[in-house]
Amino acid sequence: TLQHDPYSPAFAIEGGTVIVEDNVWISFRSTVLPRVTISKNCVVGAHSLVTKSTNEAGVYFGAPAKEVKKRDINIEYKLKPVGYFI
Repeated sequence: TLQHDPYSPAFAIEGGTVIVEDNVWISFRSTVLPRVTISKNCVVGAHSLVTKSTNEAGVYFGAPAKEVKKRDINIEYKLKPVGYFI
């Protein structure tokens, strides 16, 4: 992702990689900032702002996003390609 450096006199662009691991759900209108990893089995709630890397199987909400509980990782589903994601 990219963003502007608010401390730069030229309003320079800064950025970094975002890593999204397996079995992650990032709900709608959430923002993940540069240099953040969304760890395996995490959930990021709607309208959240993720400013720091997450813990595995954490459920995160808010701005900034905070871990509110752990997710049950006994996942029984398999994702199938649908629509544009074929």
